[in-house]
Amino acid sequence: MVRALLIASLALATLGSAEAQPPPPPDGSMGPPDRPGMRDRGDRQRAGSSDRDRRRGPATVAVDSERWTKAQVFLTENSPHRMAMYERFVERMDALGDERPQMQEQVLGRLRGRIVRRVEELGRLQESNPDEHAHALQQFRSEDAILGHLMDAREAREAGDSDGVKNAVAAARKEAERFLGLALDRRARQLDEASERLDRERARLERDRERVNELSQSILGRFERMVDRDDPEGGPPTTPSPRRDRGPRPSTRPVS
Repeated sequence: MVRALLIASLALATLGSAEAQPPPPPDGSMGPPDRPGMRDRGDRQRAGSSDRDRRRGPATVAVDSERWTKAQVFLTENSPHRMAMYERFVERMDALGDERPQMQEQVLGRLRGRIVRRVEELGRLQESNPDEHAHALQQFRSEDAILGHLMDAREAREAGDSDGVKNAVAAARKEAERFLGLALDRRARQLDEASERLDRERARLERDRERVNELSQSILGRFERMVDRDDPEGGPPTTPSPRRDRGPRPSTRPVS
């Protein structure tokens, strides 16, 4: 039962937009199963377990009470159904009593960590790109609406209300279509912004091509400073480095 709860916890906090999910690796991208260092089937299985553990993250995610409280407030305002799902999940965990308490704490810690990371990602996006945050928040709230309709369908199913199930599922499907529309609009907007950035970079490239002499002289000056400072990396000098007397330095300025 704990395993089933763990699977449910991972699904609860990871619902996101389709474009946010990384594509699967192409066939063979992980290398052949008999690569050096894996002599038998047991080695390969142990390596596979390590890969899965790295993808899942640490068994227990440390989330301090302040961060978790802020995430709860955000969910209550913007995703009340998701918050209700979390509370229901905690109740199910509490019903297990003292059965494997360490595993229960790991499950809840991982769940809270995923929720907090999702909420904090939205917060950082609000600071860096308010327009993009507004669209991302729309999607987040649309997710909550889908969850709410499906929770209604579950309650209707438990009550034997077939019409209620049908209506709730239809509402969830309609909201899923809206969510997809938001995601596609967001992708289209991102592509437009990327195209504009590309146009700006192309224009900058053409301008630089027209300034070859000026830019070349600037580059040469930078290398001259590296030689003067005996600095092979070209960084700022950390200690005074007086120029040794080597006689006059040949001029590198273009001959007029």
